[in-house]
Amino acid sequence: MSKADILKGKMPITMLQEMCFKVKSTLPIYQFLGEECSPHSVNVKLFSYMVTALGKQATGVGRSKQEAKHESAWQLIRLALELPAGEEDEMVATAAEERGSLAALEIGTDRVNQVRDICIQRNFPLPEIVQVRSYGPSHAPVFEFECRIREIVRRGAHSTKKGAKQIACQEMIKTLQSVGCE
Repeated sequence: MSKADILKGKMPITMLQEMCFKVKSTLPIYQFLGEECSPHSVNVKLFSYMVTALGKQATGVGRSKQEAKHESAWQLIRLALELPAGEEDEMVATAAEERGSLAALEIGTDRVNQVRDICIQRNFPLPEIVQVRSYGPSHAPVFEFECRIREIVRRGAHSTKKGAKQIACQEMIKTLQSVGCE
């Protein structure tokens, strides 16, 4: 049974509250544990929350307080339903990819340099990486960058400029790998 099947379109916090209500238990109590910088990337903060409900405790880590809270709720749901740890791995990876997060980029490889290396190997012109636009409120901006090689253009959006560049370059790498050598 996957995470999506269990949550049935609801957010983990909502599902946990409903579970507590059904068994006439007190509502979940969330405690902020703190924030730290990701060991893989200097510009990425990780937040931690602990939730107590149904006589159990669980912690969650995320790139925002909200994400950490939802992750802690999901971990408690998983404990309460006695699901094995591997059940949600596929869903978490898919969700992270859909959000355009830096999760896949935190391995430590610089996608900008990778694109440049591919261009040099294939005698392509060097990529042009430019900021196309930025939007959103000042406390949560979204930057959009485009990576252009000849007529091929790929875009990436993220909450940091570096992240947007990396995502745009990652998309370009995927395209160049699928095209092959000319």
